[in-house]
Amino acid sequence: MQSSGSGIVQKSFVIFDLETTGFKPEDGHEILEIGAEKLVEREVVDQFHALVNPGRPIPEESMKIHGITEEMVAAKGRDLREVLPEFLKFIEGSIVVGHNVAFDLGFLFAACRKIGVPEPRNSSLDTCEISRKQLIIPSYSLERVAQYFGVVNTQAHRAQSDVEVTRKIFLKLLDRALTSKIK
Repeated sequence: MQSSGSGIVQKSFVIFDLETTGFKPEDGHEILEIGAEKLVEREVVDQFHALVNPGRPIPEESMKIHGITEEMVAAKGRDLREVLPEFLKFIEGSIVVGHNVAFDLGFLFAACRKIGVPEPRNSSLDTCEISRKQLIIPSYSLERVAQYFGVVNTQAHRAQSDVEVTRKIFLKLLDRALTSKIK
């Protein structure tokens, strides 16, 4: 990997993932968990993790997907007004990366509006979109792209585990892109 110059590999990236109470922030669904890793020069230099207490019951179908229970957020969940500013500071100055990043950014922007803080203006990269351009596989879900690259997700649909998988996929996609430019 390059160590000098102004290429994409010199940037600070924050790989992030959110777990939520549903699929649509406009329907009142809330963030339950935020996971993130900051990468500089391909190395994880910092991590962020927080459970968020939505202050209302978590739908059963949501709990079946990610396994985050009301007991978990009651015990370890924090208020969004406390967590979100910390997360926004964590991503400051970095390119944010996610798998289907528009979904997570939609929730992030809705949460910012909810508590009255400015939406982040970070550039973003979507590993799902990049996968669609680089790979020919039957599905571009995080699970299928991870499978393609031989990356194991030990706890799918939990933010920190999905972040680790997304980071590994992102680096493999970045390597493929750099290799194809050299050829």
